[in-house]
Amino acid sequence: GIKAEGMNIGGTVEVNGVKVSLVQAIHSSYSGHPMGAIVRMDGKTIYHTGDTGVFLDMKLISEIFNPDVVFLPIDGRYNMDVFQASKAVELMGKRKYVPIHYDTFPIIQADPLKFKQLSEKIGEVIVIKPGEFVEI
Repeated sequence: GIKAEGMNIGGTVEVNGVKVSLVQAIHSSYSGHPMGAIVRMDGKTIYHTGDTGVFLDMKLISEIFNPDVVFLPIDGRYNMDVFQASKAVELMGKRKYVPIHYDTFPIIQADPLKFKQLSEKIGEVIVIKPGEFVEI
């Protein structure tokens, strides 16, 4: 079986050299509190914002964990839209960003190139297709 580790927002668990910290996200959920995740391994840090709208503490989260790359939603229906996501980039500063949670079904269409255009003055935006990888 799989060994589960209990944790909550603000907590960190390390397993086999991989550290996972849970951080706040702003979203509704019937299954508990929404969260983002910070994953650290091999000297690299990833911030997956989770389903969320933009919020000011993204700046603080980025200052604390200094992520190399941030995955953030841009769908604009259930999460922030491309403009709001570009404001999140302004909060978090110069780093790599990967837009997620868009174009998976008809009501969440978004333009990742518009997000890139709005954000590229601050950070590097990497647009990927399903199944592609991001080098960190």
